[in-house]
Amino acid sequence: MKNLKDFVSDQELYYTTTGTIVREAVAYMCEKDIGAVCVLDGDRLVGMFSERDLMTRVVNKDLDPQKVKVGEVMTTEITVAEGNESIQVALERMRKFHCRHMPVIEDKKLIGVVSLRKLLLHDVTAKEEEIKLLDAYITYAPVRME
Repeated sequence: MKNLKDFVSDQELYYTTTGTIVREAVAYMCEKDIGAVCVLDGDRLVGMFSERDLMTRVVNKDLDPQKVKVGEVMTTEITVAEGNESIQVALERMRKFHCRHMPVIEDKKLIGVVSLRKLLLHDVTAKEEEIKLLDAYITYAPVRME
């Protein structure tokens, strides 16, 4: 089974900064077709900004997305995973803490982000392969030699 470092190794790293205007962050997220983006202060992970943050902390509070900065409305209490953790451990942590996006770090540096959707898709695909192998094993009938 892959660990998270392997899982995120081929993905592009998307992030923004605390000083980015919310409107710019939203445009970036739309351009990249992502639902959440990591927020960095220098190279230090300080939060996540998601579609939910936009709705609950900007739109619902009638703040101007052209003026408010990501650092003012981001989620700061985030759940992270280490690169050497398994996909199953990550899925369990995301379930436990009710998060849909989780940054992956290694040596205190951001190396990627996993989404619940992509992890579940990977898990289902792996289980389908396992079922095919088990089915082939169960239904295998050796050829009789006469």
